[in-house]
Amino acid sequence: MCVALLLGLSVAGCGGSGGGSDDGGGSGSSSTSPSTAGGATARSDAETLHSVMPRGLAFTYPYNGQTDVALNSQLVVKFASDLPDASRDSLELRDAAGNRIGPALTVVRDDNQPRILRIETQGPLKPDTQYRVVATKRLDGGWQDGGYTGFNPGNVLYGFTTRPDGSRPAAGGFKVQEVTPGEYNAQLETTSVFVGFNPIRVVLSEPVDPATVTAESFTVRGPSGAITRANVTALGRYIVFDPVDDLTGGNYEIRWTSDIRSVFGNALARGSVNRRVRAVGGGILDNPAYNTLDTNLVISPTAADPANLPDNVLNGRPVNAVSLGSQLVGRNLLPVVSANDVTDPDYRGIQNVLRATIALPTLDGLDSSIPGTIRAGQSFKTTGLRLALGGEVPTPIDPSGPIDVNFISDVNVSIMGNEFPNIETPIAVRLRFDVALGSLLKAAASQPGTTAFQEYARSVLANGVINQTVLNVQAAGLAIPQLDGDIDIATVGSFPITVNRTDEANVDFELTLALKLLTNNPLFPRDQVVPDEVPPRLIARSPSACLYAFGNAGFATAGPLAATSFDENGCVGIAGASAINSFPVADSPALLLDSPVQPRSVNAESVALYGEGRQIAANYRTEGFSIVIDPVEPLEPATEYEIRLNDGTDRVRDFADNALTLDSGSIRFTTAPRVNTDPAPAYVATLTPGVPCALTGGNAPGTSGRCVGDNGSELGVFVFPANKAIEAGFSKPVRRDSVVLADGCLAGAGPSASSAATVALQRMSEAGQCLGVVDAALAFAEGDAELVNGFSVRPTQVLTLGSYYALVICGSGENCRSTVVDADGYALNTDPLTGSGSSTASAAEDAAGGPAIVMPFEATTASEDYYATFATLPAADSNGNGQFDAGEIGQPGNRAQILLTSLGIPISATQTEDRFDAYLSQGRPVIIGPAVGSCTDALANVVDDNRASLASASNCVPVALPPGGFTDLTGLRLGTPQLLSIVGNAIEQLIDELGLVDDQGRVQSMAQLQATRTPAEMEDIVDRLSAAVAGVLEGDMADGSLELESMFNPRGRLLDLLPNGSVLEQDFRDLFDNLDIGRSLADLLGDTGDAIEDSTLVREIVDLVLEDVFGIPNAELQTGRILLRYAPLPGTGRIRAQTGYIVERCQGTIDGERYDYAPCFAAALQLTANAPDGQGVALEQQTIDLNVFGPVSFQQNGRLVISVINANAFELAATALNLLPAKARVDTGRLNFQLAGPSIHGGSVFPTR
Repeated sequence: MCVALLLGLSVAGCGGSGGGSDDGGGSGSSSTSPSTAGGATARSDAETLHSVMPRGLAFTYPYNGQTDVALNSQLVVKFASDLPDASRDSLELRDAAGNRIGPALTVVRDDNQPRILRIETQGPLKPDTQYRVVATKRLDGGWQDGGYTGFNPGNVLYGFTTRPDGSRPAAGGFKVQEVTPGEYNAQLETTSVFVGFNPIRVVLSEPVDPATVTAESFTVRGPSGAITRANVTALGRYIVFDPVDDLTGGNYEIRWTSDIRSVFGNALARGSVNRRVRAVGGGILDNPAYNTLDTNLVISPTAADPANLPDNVLNGRPVNAVSLGSQLVGRNLLPVVSANDVTDPDYRGIQNVLRATIALPTLDGLDSSIPGTIRAGQSFKTTGLRLALGGEVPTPIDPSGPIDVNFISDVNVSIMGNEFPNIETPIAVRLRFDVALGSLLKAAASQPGTTAFQEYARSVLANGVINQTVLNVQAAGLAIPQLDGDIDIATVGSFPITVNRTDEANVDFELTLALKLLTNNPLFPRDQVVPDEVPPRLIARSPSACLYAFGNAGFATAGPLAATSFDENGCVGIAGASAINSFPVADSPALLLDSPVQPRSVNAESVALYGEGRQIAANYRTEGFSIVIDPVEPLEPATEYEIRLNDGTDRVRDFADNALTLDSGSIRFTTAPRVNTDPAPAYVATLTPGVPCALTGGNAPGTSGRCVGDNGSELGVFVFPANKAIEAGFSKPVRRDSVVLADGCLAGAGPSASSAATVALQRMSEAGQCLGVVDAALAFAEGDAELVNGFSVRPTQVLTLGSYYALVICGSGENCRSTVVDADGYALNTDPLTGSGSSTASAAEDAAGGPAIVMPFEATTASEDYYATFATLPAADSNGNGQFDAGEIGQPGNRAQILLTSLGIPISATQTEDRFDAYLSQGRPVIIGPAVGSCTDALANVVDDNRASLASASNCVPVALPPGGFTDLTGLRLGTPQLLSIVGNAIEQLIDELGLVDDQGRVQSMAQLQATRTPAEMEDIVDRLSAAVAGVLEGDMADGSLELESMFNPRGRLLDLLPNGSVLEQDFRDLFDNLDIGRSLADLLGDTGDAIEDSTLVREIVDLVLEDVFGIPNAELQTGRILLRYAPLPGTGRIRAQTGYIVERCQGTIDGERYDYAPCFAAALQLTANAPDGQGVALEQQTIDLNVFGPVSFQQNGRLVISVINANAFELAATALNLLPAKARVDTGRLNFQLAGPSIHGGSVFPTR
């Protein structure tokens, strides 16, 4: 059987006398095919690659000529002989033209296998680049089998081509780069074989919008017509078409239309390719039993500890292990496990055996390669992942359940003719596959609070974090015959995965598969594949009630795990049955399962979205272990929706055809309301890089200026890593068609842009002159929806280090002739600190518009830090007008409970504990860096009620809070009852002080007073009453006391407040000419001798002061929205952001409540507050010292969330009626603030791959 399998390949005797060796060699007898006889001579010509590798090589990864190589791929070279001269600088990277290119690298020789050199790069490879690995010095390997195995300086060892950067548009547009199998490799001048069991993979130049890949826009047609029974997965830059039944032999057409669009909105040019498929069973021997071999591949050896694994013969790292890591979540080496390695009875179905089909050389048209496949639906497991933020701060995922690696389409296996001519026994192997990743779950426990329940909840959590799909993974290796007749297929590979949706981790894997050929030999019994009979389960969802749990009673007392110790039912128990009440209308819901399911089983029959009594048009797709529902149109606001899962014949099924198990047949959620009350114009709420406002001042390139309306110092120079995304978010939706990228300069002179342009990314001189625009495209998180919440500018090439740029968002002036327009038709407000339209006094029409935002920055070195914009969710101010309107829903997770006082007297409120509720909204850019040592000094002020530190000080992960965002606090409205409280209490104090109240609690009339007081006493009473009212008008009451002695003559002050030429002004002039204000007050008291009720007096005085004098209808004061900013740290030069820290634990007592969070975010911050829209109340720009702490958690659906409360009380000072001092105080523990990262699946997010 071994001879039959290897017939026609350049391989020595199968399982010959010497067997396989660790270095890929062998000592058995050999025969060399003519195509490889003598091997190839190493070349210096970088333009071409060797179809037959140089004699001195035994193995490389990436393999020679490989395309679509991951940018963080491992790079390895194994030589055929010892190279005593190899050193750290023996190799370098060049492009196809022979030019040396980055990144910088170090060559590391393996300690145990000196023929292996690993190339370790300092940063990722350049995207879409043809690389050559070139010798920099003579590498003398000596002579072997009549050929020289060394290399001279300049010799090319091998080459490969990297994939494009999927986060940016392709310079050459959206197009098909490759259709495999059957593709032609122009570098090697070879064509791969297409066999009936191979899936079709289409590689694109830009990430595709999955909703546009339909049965109409992508078709495969064969001899018998269109192929409809297939699992189709569209994600990132790939479309995978995996037929349910093997294709028959013949010609096939793969066709696509221009309805397929990229995430950047670009249409794919209509096109097609033809492929000749070799039928399984249609070769020389027309019998599938002779043309294919069904066998098993055993992953061996396995171990629970990587220290117990031998090294791989290809790269020197542990065999059968997966290395996964990023700066955000740390690094793990995860060995593959078998059932013998895992003792936990909850983790069932672990096996290390895979079913495989190998085509025999008798299959027509195979030439010198043997194709095979590993059937879809199979999986292997590794040990669990220990997730540590920044690599150091532990999380509850410590560890997860075993990582579940599932093949979601048939694996392409190619056993090829030997391209390494002097290696006699091993032959080259290529694998191409698609996987869904997740983790196994603990057994479900029904009793919350128990250890078993928490273990189950944490395993669900881990699955949510890891859960994802990775397409077009490529591995390379060698097939090495063994003494027992088997063949060991040793492979290595690399691929990226996403972390928290917008970050990326790199995965390197080493996988050795034992191909069991002697299946009926009793000395080598066949390993059995255990069938999968466990149906998939629904375990989490998005939207989730867990996002609404923070701020509710019971959350803080849930224990140290808080947000991670509940499943969905637990969160509902905290937040309430109708907790999910503000799902964004532009988002996509998602269902998370415990295993992957067949894409073709997910459709409008098996999963249906209902709203308002009808089924909603939607596209359904799979990602990882999740089902994502993309509504065709945005959802309606304030509407209850239901996701129904079919429990009949049309059910969601896994790859073993097990139907989805339903705990509940439906899932309900309600979208956020959109109240059409007093709309305010949109403003830029978040911006990276820079600050979200038009600037004034500045002196390029030394300072950037400051926001218009800001009375602080000028800001330094903004810098931004060249590899990070430029993003802007709005305070409310804007019209997508008004966000237009410029083709010329919008600011700083230079060539002008088209009249419709509103956004530009400009190249700038140091003096601020526009030198032109960067070739780029716009990306929107909402795709092609009419309304969008922000945009991202994605250059086609990485920005140039050290160069100056400017992001321009049009207002008025500069070269702008158009502006961004919001959903209500208002022009974008570019200077919200001068007025944002959130009160009657700040009209929306007046707040709209403003000068252009011109945000200068310098491009700096690429960063591995995690950059993201977190959303303040859930948000109460769903219409973005800065007010909490009737019909909107209060969200305790983002709320400040404010105690208002004036003159030291509390102002009554109708909300909780006589405090006013104000709600936070808008996003917050964050930058999460690598772990650092002690942060004791930085957290010294984050203390509990007993002044004890709340946060542990070791193993801190810095979280920078750049100044590019406003946090919006809804305004407060004070009606007649509150105003009576302000003015009335002041007057009551004076009346009582003057002794004007009789024994029955009534105010005495003037006649009564004159009967009992001397003329001098009466004159004093009138003067003091006059002075008191004058004091109210002037505001000379400080520190809560009346300073009656310092009151002034009120005439001038009062007249200044009155409209010129008005009847009211003339009336008051007459009043002042004839009476003093005290006498008019005496008139109010009456001269009839009758006493009047105190409250009546107070109301009449309030009416006089507020309505007649100030002209405030209905006596309502409004603060308008309060805009909070994180000012950068003081200093000149490059701007430095304020920083908080993720620490291992926070423990203590705040406001009498015991807290214990692990891990925890803690920060000592300084916020700048502005309230530009005050009506009858003024809040000048001021600074708040704010210390916060709270839990950091990955929620059940995988979303990273930072939730904090305030560890100190703070106050805002204001002036009511331009007269009365007032204070807004937030006591300790009365501020809740929750920042949520992007949804792992569904939701809406800018493209990342």
